[in-house]
Amino acid sequence: MNGDDLITLDEALAFIASWNEETHGEDARSSANIHDIHDPFTLEEIDVLLDAAVKGQVANVTKTPSRSYNLSSSELQSASPPRKKRRVRSASSSSTIMQRRKKVEIETLREESIKLEAYLARLSTSGGQQKPLALTNVDEILSEWHGHALVQYQQRQQSEQTNRQLTEKLEKQQKLIDKLRGVLFKRNVLVGMEFVRTYESPIFEDSYFTVDLSTLLMNQLEEEVDGVYRNFHRLYRPELAPIDYPASETTYGEKCESNVMEFSTTTPMEWPMRAAFTYVWDFLDSTSDRSRKPNTLETRVNITLPIANHASCHFYKLHCLRKYEEEDRVVIIWSDLMQMTSRNLRLRSIAHSVFTPSKIDPSKASIMETFLKLYVEPIGGESVSPADIRYGQEVILGAYGRLMRIFWQDQQNRLIEVTSCSL
Repeated sequence: MNGDDLITLDEALAFIASWNEETHGEDARSSANIHDIHDPFTLEEIDVLLDAAVKGQVANVTKTPSRSYNLSSSELQSASPPRKKRRVRSASSSSTIMQRRKKVEIETLREESIKLEAYLARLSTSGGQQKPLALTNVDEILSEWHGHALVQYQQRQQSEQTNRQLTEKLEKQQKLIDKLRGVLFKRNVLVGMEFVRTYESPIFEDSYFTVDLSTLLMNQLEEEVDGVYRNFHRLYRPELAPIDYPASETTYGEKCESNVMEFSTTTPMEWPMRAAFTYVWDFLDSTSDRSRKPNTLETRVNITLPIANHASCHFYKLHCLRKYEEEDRVVIIWSDLMQMTSRNLRLRSIAHSVFTPSKIDPSKASIMETFLKLYVEPIGGESVSPADIRYGQEVILGAYGRLMRIFWQDQQNRLIEVTSCSL
């Protein structure tokens, strides 16, 4: 039998039990009434009955089969106890189901009381450090999950608070960095005053020599250097025969014609040709930048040319240098472009240096000959104004000639000194 059949059987038994109780109750009440009727009346009761008959309160007297007296119907009704209202019985209100429900409730209350006692014991042993979340009807597993959730919530709340504090500190640090950067990289208000106090007013800004334009100009200088080397057999003419040249004598030549200046030097060295060339090339390499092409050096610099009784001149300079090694000589050719910032004036130079072995002692001595040509070039094919040409001839070329004279003399003295020290 399944659960539904058992419930139906319980309900049927409960109904039969309630019916038997009602039947026995009615039989007992009827037997009690009959027993009361058959009991003899007392004298007081008889007087009451007679008085009621005289006054007409009792209309009809019903004779009953009694041994010694008769009773009316109203007296019988008053003498019998009032009938109780019949209670409606149902399966849900039967005694068996109610007892089972009460039993289940009692068991549930016992289990809850056991859990509460255990929880109270844990609280008493922990000393009240843990606060109860809620005294609800939950299992121990659910309470454990509640504890984990509370711990996770507290940790996340602490992490968020720490994150907010770190974010505020980072913002303050970033603001401080920006302020310091602004102070460190703030443009000085005196920038440019040197042009007013020392130089002439500039007319060409740094944008004139941008990356693209400087690359184009540098390519032009490289082409010019290669063109000079292709025609070098016609340009190079030694001034003195090596056989008649003294071993320790140096020469310096300078010539100025219109807007062109020429410089020439001859430096004999008691050094092998390759060693002398290596020393000079290492010096040039240390003061220049390597090019993307082999055997080539490039330089982009700003130079200042001091002029007596005049303001100093500022130039943007591009320098390209390349070496050509042959069996019996080594040739270095370079080209320069110098743009003056205060005037529409551009200076150009083309130069070469030749290392050859000495005819007297080729294995131990060599000669270095140099030639440089400096001239004024119009910008973009435009003609230079007479004032700029005159300024270039009288001022710029003269000042540059003095610098070149000092430079070549220093170079010759340095080479002779190095040669003497190496012996």
